[in-house]
This record gives sequence, C-alpha cells and structure tokens, in this order.
Amino acid sequence: MNGVGPWGGGQSLAVDPEGRVLHQAGEGETFFTVLIEPGKTKRVREFGSLGLIQAWKQLRDSGMRFPPYQEGFEDGAVFEGLGDLKAPQEVP
Repeated sequence: MNGVGPWGGGQSLAVDPEGRVLHQAGEGETFFTVLIEPGKTKRVREFGSLGLIQAWKQLRDSGMRFPPYQEGFEDGAVFEGLGDLKAPQEVP
C-alpha cells in the first residue's frame, strides 16, 4: 500500500502477514500482484506475528491517525473479530 501526497514517493511494498517483503516497487508507476493466504492473514491479525506483535489491534487502539485514512477507520472490516489487545496464552 502506498499513500499519495508529500510523504509518498513510490517504492510501495507487498509484505506478507509476518512482515516478509514479497515485492518492492520502484519510484515510477508500477503494477504488481501477490498471492495472499487468507487463513494465515486471519491468524496473524488475531494472534500477531509469532504470537507477540498484534499490529492491527495496536493501530486500532492507538488513537493515531494517518492522513489518507479518515476518522472511524478503526470500525473498518479489517478490524472485525480481532478481539482485545492482550498477550495470547497460546497461539494455534
């Protein structure tokens, strides 16, 4: 994902749910596709990377705003079913 505006500059990334870079674009206009594993994505969103880093929950609960996103983004579909931000006892 890449935001537009004065902070943008290309080099968009496609990153898997564990943080591995799958593809990095250059500075010019670029189109690329990546394969996403929905089950892995859901597991990482719910339990975090290695069961520790729960980035979506932290973003949802932080109160911080990134200009391309509007107020109320924490109510978006990506956050549905994540549950509370807490240390998991066991990762499935």
